[in-house]
Amino acid sequence: MKERILLHEDAELSEQDVREQVTKLSAADLVEHIRSPDEDPKECLVRHMIQTFIFKKKTLICNRKMDKLNDEYLLNIMGTFDKVYVSNFMKEWTVTPKDIRLFCERVKDIDFTLNFKEGEKNFKFDKAFESEELNATYYDYCWLDIDNLLAREHKMKCLELQNVTEQDVNSILTQ
Repeated sequence: MKERILLHEDAELSEQDVREQVTKLSAADLVEHIRSPDEDPKECLVRHMIQTFIFKKKTLICNRKMDKLNDEYLLNIMGTFDKVYVSNFMKEWTVTPKDIRLFCERVKDIDFTLNFKEGEKNFKFDKAFESEELNATYYDYCWLDIDNLLAREHKMKCLELQNVTEQDVNSILTQ
C-alpha cells in the first residue's frame, strides 16, 4: 500500500491511486504530532519530512498556478528542493511570465513542460531564468525566446530544449 500526503486542501486522489489503495493523509492530522515553530501545518510537515528522511534529490512537482496567499508555505520552502518540475499540461491554468519568475527566483534546476491554448500563443519568455539547469519542452508553440538566450543565462550549466526547430538550434549555436 502506498501513502501520499495531500498538502493542498482541495487535493484529491486520482482514480489510479484509489484502485491501488493509497492512504489519504491530511497535513493537519500529521502535524499534530510534530513540534515546530512553523505556524502553517503544511510548511511544518514538509520541513519535518525533509529533515527526517534522506533524499538523493528533492523534486517538487507543480501542476497548478501558485497563489502567493494560499501557497506561502510552499514558496517559503521551495529553495530546499533540488529541482522543480512545472507543467500546465492537461490543466486549466494560463502561464504568465510572473509564474515562471516565481520558480526561477527560488530553484536552480527547473523543468518546464508548458502547453498554450490558441489565444495564448503570443506569450514569449525573454527574461533570464537565473537557474543553473533548464529543461524546456514545447508541444505546439515555442514560448521561450531563443534570441540571446545564452547571453541572458550566464549562470546556466545545463540547457535541454525538447521539440525545438532546426532554425532554433542553429540560432542558439551561432550565439
